[in-house]
Amino acid sequence: MDKDNNRNTGNKKRKKVVWLIVTVLCLAVAAGAGFTAWRMTHGKSYDFDKYKTETEASDAVHTDNTAEQPSTETEIVPELPDSYVDFDALKFENPDIYAWITIPGTKVDYPIVQSETSEEYYLRRDYLGNPDVCGCIFTQYLNKKDFSDRNTVIYGHYMANKTFFGGLHDYKSMQFMIDNPNIIIYIPGHKLTYEIFSAYEYDNRHILKSFDFRDDEEYSQYLDSCLNPLTVTKTVKEGVTLTTQDKIVTLSTCVPSGAEEKRYLVQGVLRSDEMTK
Repeated sequence: MDKDNNRNTGNKKRKKVVWLIVTVLCLAVAAGAGFTAWRMTHGKSYDFDKYKTETEASDAVHTDNTAEQPSTETEIVPELPDSYVDFDALKFENPDIYAWITIPGTKVDYPIVQSETSEEYYLRRDYLGNPDVCGCIFTQYLNKKDFSDRNTVIYGHYMANKTFFGGLHDYKSMQFMIDNPNIIIYIPGHKLTYEIFSAYEYDNRHILKSFDFRDDEEYSQYLDSCLNPLTVTKTVKEGVTLTTQDKIVTLSTCVPSGAEEKRYLVQGVLRSDEMTK
């Protein structure tokens, strides 16, 4: 009888230990999942200021006055403004960094990367290539790196604190679009300024694989659909006209509800291409 009692007591203790271990593991998994979910909506902060140039773009001109010359022969050479970022420093960190995007009035102020081998390489990697569920701002190798394509699609995750591309959803307000009208993209030697003209919910199709933008008629029809999105959630600037001579960028992010079949797009048309150092 004593042996049976001891055996039962031992079994109960083992069961308690097992349940304790299972409970701890479940809590650990839940905590890990919760942290991952939090990171997926809040991201993390980066020290990007170290890549910024100290001198902002300037409209100053340079005049050579070392020799006395008639005023009509004095050559005035405009001085190119500094680039917004130090691309040499960026490429030293990661050769896949090739551009920089900033949208004044938002938190969008990030390097743009592109993998030459995988379309989704940076979907779950940071701008340095380290594994990160938040990913980074990236394009796919279907687009050229000089932004000469008719439509360059730039991807970024939605973050609840409006980092990465989370703040794009503010463009559901027409007033916000009017107050914050430009997307600025820097590539070595150039500052590209795009006027934001449309923001809307879209389906999850792969835009670059769904349309042949080399075809004038198809591109024209696509531009018309951008100005007249077939969705309730849309903000379109009045008075904007687009032709097949225009180049656009499409910023693509998720919707807050997490619906896999939907994306939120913000689009801008190239208005100026300025030379930089």
